[in-house]
Amino acid sequence: MMSSRWLLLPLKTLIAGGLLWWLTDSGRMDLAPLAEKAPGPIYVVGFLIYCLSFLPQSVRWWWLLGAQKVEIALIRIIQWTLIGGFFGLVLPGGAGTELARGYYVFRSSPNARTAALSTVVLDRIIGLFALVFLGVLAFLGLLADDAPLNINAALMGVAAVALFLGACLGFGLIGFSPSRRLILSLVPRRFAEPVNSMVHAYLHGKRVIAHGFILSVGAHLMLMGSFMIAGYILGTPLGWREVFLIVPLVTISNIIPISPAGIGVGEVTASFLFAQFDIANGAAIMLVVRMWMILSQLLGGLVYLFYRDSLSK
Repeated sequence: MMSSRWLLLPLKTLIAGGLLWWLTDSGRMDLAPLAEKAPGPIYVVGFLIYCLSFLPQSVRWWWLLGAQKVEIALIRIIQWTLIGGFFGLVLPGGAGTELARGYYVFRSSPNARTAALSTVVLDRIIGLFALVFLGVLAFLGLLADDAPLNINAALMGVAAVALFLGACLGFGLIGFSPSRRLILSLVPRRFAEPVNSMVHAYLHGKRVIAHGFILSVGAHLMLMGSFMIAGYILGTPLGWREVFLIVPLVTISNIIPISPAGIGVGEVTASFLFAQFDIANGAAIMLVVRMWMILSQLLGGLVYLFYRDSLSK
């Protein structure tokens, strides 16, 4: 099983390379603006803003662990978050980040392993929920504008609203006792009881979840700021509404395990979505952000290389 998954890696790498070649050959990704200018301080600013987004993500996870009475130092959580990014780059499949984070928190919580693992799942859910929330805000802003909205842009907005409402419904079903009992009645008893106790802990820590949502919004604003800086580098100014609506969908497409770390897939998605707003070179914008993304993931690799002994202890 494991060997077959690793055999998929060369195929996925070929897919990523083929997608990038197609974008370049078709003219949908123009790298000339990058070649015309020498890298300057603005590249460093974009990279630092992208890396800073890891801090609120780490604090959010740390707070969720605290809600489950799992005490781990914040510096350790930051290290695991960076290492998770590294394994999201190098492991085949699309879940390397969560596997790495789950591994470390599982080993470090011998008395509350199930609860600790639940924080990894909820942390991802809150992050995606905040991302979709920003997409909904952008869609509402576009609707309030007098400018016409093409059908594809409207569909993006409808998709963001549908995801947002679906997530709200899911939270409501889990938080409402009768519906939660009905759902858990379909789960084997030995799993239902610990899940129910974990949900109770989160329900008593609503403030932690609310604060985690706010932190998620802050982290995503940094991510979107890096997209706007990438547009500036390429001479393609971006508006906040387009970025807020497009980046969530690009981020979700980047998780799809078609290519390693979503390379090529995210660029194709960005090319198509930015084009709906008459913004050219969306693929190159994504590629610049990808460069910062990979650098941050390699930074996580350095953390893993130099601190893996102390982390395992």
